[in-house]
Amino acid sequence: MTGNRTPLVMTLIALLVVALGFVGWVLVPERALHWGAGIATMIAVWLVLVWSDRRDSGSRDTTEYRFRGVSGVLAGLLLASSMSVAILRATEATGGSSLGSWIDRLPGIVMGGVLAVMGNYVPKLLTPRGAPTGALRTKQSMRRFTGWTFVLAGIGYAAVWAFLPVAVADPLATGLCATAVAIVFLRVGWTTLATGRDRRRES
Repeated sequence: MTGNRTPLVMTLIALLVVALGFVGWVLVPERALHWGAGIATMIAVWLVLVWSDRRDSGSRDTTEYRFRGVSGVLAGLLLASSMSVAILRATEATGGSSLGSWIDRLPGIVMGGVLAVMGNYVPKLLTPRGAPTGALRTKQSMRRFTGWTFVLAGIGYAAVWAFLPVAVADPLATGLCATAVAIVFLRVGWTTLATGRDRRRES
């Protein structure tokens, strides 16, 4: 996502979330706090992204800048999907929707997509200049491993929610995500121990 598009996309998503929030407020007034929190969160994310866009106008081509923009957009989409599901459930209760299990599946599918997209960006983040060559290789290797782990976990997470029964998808998707996190932590721990041994040998 290019820098000049980020504020526009974020503004459109923010307007969508605010509109969904007000619709939900009308349909389910007893959850006014929920809708208000969602609207306030989206406005805060929008303000931060727009402010950072103006502050970093000279570095819009950096991967870090794009990563920040994508993160904000995905956060907005998660809020929008969450609000949409709540609204669909409200209309389902009044007989206005017949989407059935897809109301429960949508957040899981969106979450899996978010996880995969974020994982895809992790290997592209730059290591600070001046880092030793060995440390640079280690960090990039870790980022590639982490990124691919979460890309695969995200695809699996979305697929589980899309194709398996809801009763099975919930624990399986949670276990899949937890396994991915555990694998990354184990890899980080192993790499840290190996790096420590190498340093002791060199000294």
